Amino acid sequence: MFTDNGKLTLLLVLVSLSASGCRIMKSLCKPYPSMEFTDEGMQCSGMTVTQVPRLLNNRLQLLLLTGTAISSLDNSTFGGREFPQLTTLNVTQGNLSRVGADAFCTLPALTHLYLYSNRLDKLDELSFTCNKFLRTVDLKDNPSLRHLPRLVSSSVEHLYLDNCNLATMDIATMEGMTALKVLSLVDNRELHCQSIKREFKQARPELLVICECSAGDLPSSTLPGEEEWTSKKPSTESYIPAIASTDPHIVVNIIFKTFIIVSVTITVLIIIKNFISNRNHNTNQNSNNHKLSLKINL
Repeated sequence: MFTDNGKLTLLLVLVSLSASGCRIMKSLCKPYPSMEFTDEGMQCSGMTVTQVPRLLNNRLQLLLLTGTAISSLDNSTFGGREFPQLTTLNVTQGNLSRVGADAFCTLPALTHLYLYSNRLDKLDELSFTCNKFLRTVDLKDNPSLRHLPRLVSSSVEHLYLDNCNLATMDIATMEGMTALKVLSLVDNRELHCQSIKREFKQARPELLVICECSAGDLPSSTLPGEEEWTSKKPSTESYIPAIASTDPHIVVNIIFKTFIIVSVTITVLIIIKNFISNRNHNTNQNSNNHKLSLKINL
């Protein structure tokens, strides 16, 4: 049994710990400066953040957890609290290695999920099933993610898996992603891009698969969507499409610079030609004048 003094002491300790927790949370988390989210955006960063802070406002629309020590996300991550207005969750550039089943069920309005640049190697196939409004999932730059489970989602339209060191990808892996429109697999060196494209084109022609720079691809002259370039293509033709596939403005700059160089070269040649022509003309004129002078003298 606590005495009155003991109860008072315990109460003071609890209040002190609560106040300390508030100060720590305030030092690690700060409002995210964005006109779009005004006061409903929060950013928490740093390796001292080991879990999602418990004192977050449930009116949040945007939560950024950048460079933290959070290693897993599951159905207990948010402590059972629901954030009904949160549309964007960003857990990036940290130590995240695992996402469990139903990890985001307390975020019913979630539309954009960014988990890039982590150490993710385990992803449950039911990670996104609760989120009926989720449209974008970005998992790129997770080089430990070698195998993807058969993800299930009726809403995700854009899935980014660039630079994830994936070893395999087939139709069966994506059959549960019924609303998927764009699948990006760029820089997964063990995948054979053209084979994957052909497979998905036959089974799901409405799905855009982006996977250039994967193993087995043709050189950088390959245009997105083209099967191959024949060896009869001139080198200049293969060079320009390669640039056009990344930034068409570069092609315009190259053409413009080439035009300037050619124009200047032609102008210089014309000037040299005119100079030589004028010099020859003057030489001939002087010669004729000299001959005429001699005749007169004779």
